[in-house]
Amino acid sequence: MRRPAVVRRVPMRNAIMRIPLVLIVALAAAVAKGQTPSGKSGLVYPLVPGNGGVVPLPRAAEQPRKGAKAVFDITANAQAGDVNPGLEQIARLLNLYGAAGLTARDVTIAAVCHGAADKAVLSDAAYAARFKVAANPNLPLIRELKKAGVEVFVCGQSLHDLGFKTEEVAEEVPVADSAMLVLVNKQADGYAYIPARVESCPLVRGAPAGLDGGTTIAATHRRGTNSSPGLYGAESVIRGWAGGRVRPPRIASRAASSSSVVVTWVSMRFSAFDSPL
Repeated sequence: MRRPAVVRRVPMRNAIMRIPLVLIVALAAAVAKGQTPSGKSGLVYPLVPGNGGVVPLPRAAEQPRKGAKAVFDITANAQAGDVNPGLEQIARLLNLYGAAGLTARDVTIAAVCHGAADKAVLSDAAYAARFKVAANPNLPLIRELKKAGVEVFVCGQSLHDLGFKTEEVAEEVPVADSAMLVLVNKQADGYAYIPARVESCPLVRGAPAGLDGGTTIAATHRRGTNSSPGLYGAESVIRGWAGGRVRPPRIASRAASSSSVVVTWVSMRFSAFDSPL
């Protein structure tokens, strides 16, 4: 007579304890491959941990090439306390190289911040004083980028134009004579140009998105007269906002007539403000 099969029951406590062990093994495997796991499925951060995650696509066309050079024109904006998306874009390019098995030495990158992106390079003390947050969230990423060999500049003309002092800039970021000169010089040296611009701006609530991928702002003018503030009237709003001196305005709709003040939506790039610089 056969004895009934004995079913061994694994204590629930032992089963639960095995789950963290499996996770630790998976984490170690990912780190061994030089890829930091992400909460978003499939994203890896091989060269810049925590920023600019990418999906490895080893069979895709146009893989990263050794020896490439790129200069980022960063005018993107970010809310106080958030990392500038232009800096994230640089991290993404580096991680694309890392995901392809290359290193940071295989690509040469430079970047210049100007316009709304000026605040991304402020020191912790200056950033906290202007925007009432604990510290500049961009500086840890800037330091990681510099470790990877990235040059990060800020436009000296733009700083002056927006009311920032050079003493407020973090020591990690050199002040360039002008953003235009950085872009001209780097492109003359064979760097590919990559714009990192803002897609929308909270200056005016309810403003339509800029058709050119630039910043949407509001300006007022009187039809048929020379009293229009034009680009620079709107620019003064941006200057005050970027420097933390004024709050975003709330503008109501008004009927348009030949003699009344009307609200006109103007879509333009921040780089247009830097054109004289």
